[in-house]
Amino acid sequence: MIGVLGVVVALVVALVLVVVLRDDRQDETDPAPTDAVKDAVPIAMSDGVTIRAQVTEPAARGRRPLVIMPTSYGANSTQYAVVAHQLSRAGFVTVAYTQRGFAPSGGSIDLAGPRTQQDARAVLDWSLRHTRADPAHVGMLGVSYGAGISLLTAAHDKRVRAVVAFSTWASLAQAFHPADTTSVLALNGLLSNERVTDQLRSLEDGLRTDPATYGDHFAALSPPRSPATFVDQLNANRPAIMLANGWQDSLFAPGMLVPFYRQLTTPKRLQLSVGDHTGPETDMLAGTRSRTGDAAYAWLLHYLGGAANGIDAQPPVQLEDVTTKTVQVYRDWPNAGGITNALAAPTPSGVAITQAPATWQASVRTGQDSAATAGLSQFVRAEAYRLPTARPASLPADRALVWSAGALTKPTRVLGSSRLTLSVASSSPRATLFVYLYDTAADGTASLMTLTPYTVSGLRADAAKPVTVDTEPIDWTLAAGHTLTVVVDTVEPRWNQVAPAGSTLTLSSSAATPARLTVPLG
Repeated sequence: MIGVLGVVVALVVALVLVVVLRDDRQDETDPAPTDAVKDAVPIAMSDGVTIRAQVTEPAARGRRPLVIMPTSYGANSTQYAVVAHQLSRAGFVTVAYTQRGFAPSGGSIDLAGPRTQQDARAVLDWSLRHTRADPAHVGMLGVSYGAGISLLTAAHDKRVRAVVAFSTWASLAQAFHPADTTSVLALNGLLSNERVTDQLRSLEDGLRTDPATYGDHFAALSPPRSPATFVDQLNANRPAIMLANGWQDSLFAPGMLVPFYRQLTTPKRLQLSVGDHTGPETDMLAGTRSRTGDAAYAWLLHYLGGAANGIDAQPPVQLEDVTTKTVQVYRDWPNAGGITNALAAPTPSGVAITQAPATWQASVRTGQDSAATAGLSQFVRAEAYRLPTARPASLPADRALVWSAGALTKPTRVLGSSRLTLSVASSSPRATLFVYLYDTAADGTASLMTLTPYTVSGLRADAAKPVTVDTEPIDWTLAAGHTLTVVVDTVEPRWNQVAPAGSTLTLSSSAATPARLTVPLG
């Protein structure tokens, strides 16, 4: 949701934009090499707030396709300067605007609330009145906060015919409070701006004074701000929707996008690539060619400009393997076949993922970090992303529980969400688990594959409760000789944990409810 910082106006022009759009319904000339750019254009909203926009128009005469670009959280309209220039060269009108609550626009931040959603439609109205935009060929492109607003606008406004949504959310509740666990990272990023509404500021107070009810407050806030709520409207309006996120997105994890994507019946595309929040699209914003940027431009050229570039014929699910960097394509989200093994007693070394069920229990003290961690967020271009590492065999036994499989005899691809089933007891009625999947090399160094938070309620010290955790999805090939490792601990700096420090968390397996791990194999 935070803005991409340091967007540089580059001289490199994406090859795909050499194509000059043709509109047989209007007289026109080829686009000139320069654009007509107007900065800080004031657009009045119905409540008296002024939104500031950067308007870019090509020299070509006649009505032109229009792309509206709402900014990401904390950014201003120059975020899209390179994209606007390149779309102008292809014959598009673009209107990039700074969203309310961020300078130089006015107003207060309502976190994709009614006013912010109304702003997008008002900017569209203004664009059709004050530019040469063609009302029959309107699209939206957005990063993070701008991506969510673009999808919500397409759900409520039939004029939007195509959307490119980078690093987006589908459900705001799943983004900020997945599995009843609060994302401190996302919440702090939201509340770092003093211009948030009083309603949002109260969320911070709720987390501090009464965290047990925080999820209820956010659950009530989320539905009208979540594209997933409006799948039926999107399907009725039928805009062409491209979604592109990073596998390691630390703000909007990609797991929520999969059911959202699968429910869409519109023309659609889902690209998941290596990188943290905003990573896959950073090259495009800076003017450097990338697979994500090329697809986004082709999407708009085809669905708004009528270019016969074949983007509509490509398999719509495009998944990049984190370790091999190869891209596999699918007609739908792949239902990879899974292999299920039992979990023996947790141990830092040796084989603890076995074929036969085992009875055991093991405990840790809550509130102390084990050094299994997702590390700091890396809002950088995808190529600069570095996988967090740990040494599972060195994790303190009183802070983390560890399971390891035997060394693989051949490269093995994990594709999708793994499922961990075990039983939980606690001296606290609520406890938070953090489930890590690691790829451990022969030297004991492990690279983080996925991290999934999960908070359990209704716990007792004298009775175990069965729990099933579906991990965040990943596309990852473990090399021969490497080991799949599972770690469970109780502290992750990005997330809030609800059990009092020093309470006891006990995980167990029994004949009635054996602990198991199911791993989807590609």
